[in-house]
Amino acid sequence: MDIVYRMFDTYTGTEPAMQMKGYFHKREGAIHSVLMGIETLQNDQYKIVMDNTNKTMLLTAPDSLSKKSTSGVNIQQALTVCTTVQYLEKEQEKIYKLFFKKGFEYNEMDIHIAGKSFFIRQLDLFFEAPVNLKGEKEGPKAKPRAEISYSNVKKKPGGKPADFYTATYMTLQNKQPAPSKKYAGYKFLNQTINVSLK
Repeated sequence: MDIVYRMFDTYTGTEPAMQMKGYFHKREGAIHSVLMGIETLQNDQYKIVMDNTNKTMLLTAPDSLSKKSTSGVNIQQALTVCTTVQYLEKEQEKIYKLFFKKGFEYNEMDIHIAGKSFFIRQLDLFFEAPVNLKGEKEGPKAKPRAEISYSNVKKKPGGKPADFYTATYMTLQNKQPAPSKKYAGYKFLNQTINVSLK
């Protein structure tokens, strides 16, 4: 599945302040994704997160939710704090508009579902807190909107097999996990006690 992440300065903005592309692949219970400069490999034993911009690799226990979620957003958590749901039906899609309690990360989340496949086609996230997306401390702030679009959704496994091999990312040195040759020079953070590498 391909992902495009766009952030807009305001709820009604039409020109994105930033745009990033990535993907999410699943194969035999493992997940490999790249989004916003972060590459992640996860299986039932561990999760490897690589910040390719800052050259940092993190080894940690797997996140049980992200094994199930392919949207990149915790929709189940959002439903627990949702106060109202509106349903709209259009010719090619169904839209669920979720509204939230004050204090939640978003004021609103719109879930666009493709009419024929019933896959999530797009998420619109309306953030609660105003920010300045240009990073100006004294500049004007507004409540931003994120748009996450999903395409090329397939039921069959995707991605190159090598993307799912632990050896692509890590190796054992003196019985301890360390970055592979491909990632030599990355700062390595091990937040696990015992990890068996396949």
